[in-house]
Amino acid sequence: MTILDTIKEYKLKEIEKDKKLVSVSRIEELAKAASPVRNFYAAIKHAQTDGYGLIAEIKKASPSKGLIREDFNPEKLATAYEEGGATCLSVLTDKPSFMGDKDFLTNARKSTQLPALRKDFMYDTYQVTEARALNADCILIIMASVSDQQAEELENAAVSWNMDVLIEVHNEIELERAMNLNSPMIGVNNRDLKTFETSLETTKRLSKLLPSDRLIVSESGLFNTEDLRSMAELDVRSFLIGESLMRQPDVKTATQKILSTPLRPYMPKSLTHFDNKGNAHMVDVSSKDNTDRLAIAKGTVRMKRETFNIMTEGKAKKGDVLSIARVAGIMGCKKTSDLIPLCHPIPLSNVKINLEPNTELPGVDIEAHVKTNGPTGVEMEALTAVTVSCLTIYDMLKAVDKTIEIGNIRLTMKDGGKSGRIENP
Repeated sequence: MTILDTIKEYKLKEIEKDKKLVSVSRIEELAKAASPVRNFYAAIKHAQTDGYGLIAEIKKASPSKGLIREDFNPEKLATAYEEGGATCLSVLTDKPSFMGDKDFLTNARKSTQLPALRKDFMYDTYQVTEARALNADCILIIMASVSDQQAEELENAAVSWNMDVLIEVHNEIELERAMNLNSPMIGVNNRDLKTFETSLETTKRLSKLLPSDRLIVSESGLFNTEDLRSMAELDVRSFLIGESLMRQPDVKTATQKILSTPLRPYMPKSLTHFDNKGNAHMVDVSSKDNTDRLAIAKGTVRMKRETFNIMTEGKAKKGDVLSIARVAGIMGCKKTSDLIPLCHPIPLSNVKINLEPNTELPGVDIEAHVKTNGPTGVEMEALTAVTVSCLTIYDMLKAVDKTIEIGNIRLTMKDGGKSGRIENP
């Protein structure tokens, strides 16, 4: 029997015992009375947009390492993690193998504002309801330990309580099974369940198989900034870390240190323009140097003279047309990668949009200047900025003029990168 088999054997007995101590109806009452759910997935998703999403684990011991931390106070550890910059908590509640306790979860969560995962071995929906009663915001489903039907039942139970689910896999087969579930968070455990040895190669291998709509959390075997840097190179930016932090005398400082790992601007998985089947994909810019880049785009909006007068005299019912169009253009520019499928998300150092009323058209001349220091150009960002500004002007004035024309949107100049400066008068 593996360690996981042993755990499953005693856990099933433990569940039956718990049901006798606290009935299903009573545990449901306690779950309904629990504090509001904190959005675990949203916290991780947001954190990794410009940094690392860290699920910091509160773990006293493990089957393979024995006692990890003698000075163990869940409340103080949770506070230290939060002050150190952790995104979420993971709290071990299994007692026989990890010296955990259900109260550890409740006490740790109430001492912080962080969402908390109940780290345990789930086999029964009773445990899911119990997790909510303990104020958990997320549960763990270990695919190696449950059937497909069990996994689905556990996930549905979590959703019914508005909790998130972290689905843990160790290999390709488990990953394929996990894809049949709806939860977007996939935890790739780098620990071999038979030997209990860890290897980051597991995350490196499986991360290539995950679709872009799933959020990857690398678990186990992460000890230092170099480990995080190597994972970030794969665009894996969320982690569950316990032992390496639990062993440090100053948990807050240790958390701050590991999260200080330099991080290059977020880039999706490396792809090429076209694969061998002719399908379009994103360009791989991972090997390109960051350089100063500039792009300028222009466009025009034509309208009736009466509409032009309403706009310039500030009489539009929806407000200051040009000011709002400028802000909208800047916002749209920042969202270019969300709007154009093959564009890279890149950090913009400056966006400037000029909107000049043109009495001869009559209408508005629009010009956007976009700058970055990055591995790829910002031509698409400049064109998006102009386009969104044009559309905003149309939207604000269409009630009085359905004949407004948007046109002549073009790139007039780009500078930087291998192609250097190109002008299109």
